[in-house]
Amino acid sequence: MSRTVLLLLFGVVAFVIAVVLRSEQPNDDVVVSSKKNDYYHRYLKVLLDPKTIREKQRTTTFLEQSKLAEAMSTFEPLIDNSIKDPWKRKLFERLDRIRILSCGSLCNINDYATFGNFAVETEESTFGVRLEIPGISCNIIMRDEDIDVSDSTLPFPVPTELDKYYTMGGMISEEQYEPLYKKLNDIHSGGNQLSSNNWTVEMVNEYIENCKDPEKHVYDGYGGDTRRLLDWTRDHVPMKGKRVLVVGSERPWVEAICLYLGAAHVMTLEYGRINSLHPQISTATPDQFRKLYSSGQLEPFDVVVSYSSVEHAGLGRYGDALNPWGDLLAIARVRCVTKEGGYMVLALPTDKYLEDSVQFNSHRVYGRIRYPLLTANWVQVDAKDHPPHLIHDIEQPPFVFRKITAL
Repeated sequence: MSRTVLLLLFGVVAFVIAVVLRSEQPNDDVVVSSKKNDYYHRYLKVLLDPKTIREKQRTTTFLEQSKLAEAMSTFEPLIDNSIKDPWKRKLFERLDRIRILSCGSLCNINDYATFGNFAVETEESTFGVRLEIPGISCNIIMRDEDIDVSDSTLPFPVPTELDKYYTMGGMISEEQYEPLYKKLNDIHSGGNQLSSNNWTVEMVNEYIENCKDPEKHVYDGYGGDTRRLLDWTRDHVPMKGKRVLVVGSERPWVEAICLYLGAAHVMTLEYGRINSLHPQISTATPDQFRKLYSSGQLEPFDVVVSYSSVEHAGLGRYGDALNPWGDLLAIARVRCVTKEGGYMVLALPTDKYLEDSVQFNSHRVYGRIRYPLLTANWVQVDAKDHPPHLIHDIEQPPFVFRKITAL
């Protein structure tokens, strides 16, 4: 065993001992309840047990273990023994596991100071900054079943304990946070409830034909935005012969755009099960996608495209379980399966004045805070081509990013 590894092992052991001793000594400044202390030590044992990490998280490096232990030192669990509601206990335990074991710094940016620690000012971003967040482990987040849990109860409103996480500790103001906006039910998660469950060759070809006529919308459901996505992608992304991932799609109009622009193959990731009969389009639910990755059968992608999808992740509207970081984890996972230098085209609800908001359980609206966080470790490549301001209060303009070298 090398000297470096021995020193690192010694550091981890010393840290654990210090944590245990500190928890046993009275502290006049910080009062920790015995309930939270018990919970804290239970998780700490899980984090540092190599067998647990090997079997549950597929990681055995001391570096990852020490990072997890460090995260635990400031961790404030959602779960508490005073919570009796079985549904809430299960939800909070799951979110605590995600925060500790998978999400790391990505889930802990809840104030301007922490945001600033990762922000890099740049004129190459429409939002003025881009974020570089190291330590996000693809090996962990791609295999985490907790992230893909569904919940058919359609929870509404959001438990008040989660308000501070949906608002990023107040970075999204009270005026921009609407926890009682609407109760929408579009449950598709893992089921067959999609309006077009079977994607025929004829259906896809019809959308491709629409692509050829500049006077037509590719898909009438989204009107002129569909032509905008087509033109913007053609002008900024090399698509010919590429392998493409489409995130969120009920009808294959985005897939048709990719094929029209020359993509060799398209895979669609969608909550509901889709039966694609087109030879160049395959589909997967989040659960299937995770299993393909874990078994080494998922080939990386050259391009990722997502239109009006990620903003819903973690709000429960589509049968997904509540998760304040659902959108962040979705894009972090996308980055894990994108080739180095690959492209991502995102079209999400964006505020004219770049103010972030959450309209529960409908969608998020992105601005100068959440959009850079969502696209952490990507570089925007089309900023100079965007107008200084949007025309309407909320639009879904496409933005194009490239994957930067791993930090």
